[in-house]
Amino acid sequence: TGVLKGVSYPWAPVLLVFATGPAALVILRKSVSLLVSRDQFYRVVGKSFGACAAILLLVWLVWTYTNEYTSKGTAWNPVVKDQLIEDSGDVYANVYSKRPLNYSVDCGAGQVVDPDPKVAGQISIACTKAETVWFVVWMVPFAAVLFNAVVAAFCMIESR
Repeated sequence: TGVLKGVSYPWAPVLLVFATGPAALVILRKSVSLLVSRDQFYRVVGKSFGACAAILLLVWLVWTYTNEYTSKGTAWNPVVKDQLIEDSGDVYANVYSKRPLNYSVDCGAGQVVDPDPKVAGQISIACTKAETVWFVVWMVPFAAVLFNAVVAAFCMIESR
């Protein structure tokens, strides 16, 4: 059941993917790349991660400002937030084990609070988990840009 905790920990797969890159670099450096000088290895890796960061940034900016996801593109604004909430119906339907949640009734500004404080707390936690899922989906491409840029910077510093 640990694999099926994606809604409870939506950041975990992202963290796993981000940890794989540096782990692969360590393995690559300690095995196949022993004949390459340290400076040269880190310079090539840094430039590769930098190029990936630049390409990802370009793609993310194009997606954010030219996509017809909403009438205003996909830049963060209330319209995009509402569209993400609407598209996350399956998440809201499954995040609370006792019943499907409806954003406008259970989580939104006009929410109806359950009279039982324990149930209200559980619903609030479930709403927070669902909001985290759709926000992570929206922002992960930019997180990938930052990750690649940071790895590129460290590699370029290490190559000196």
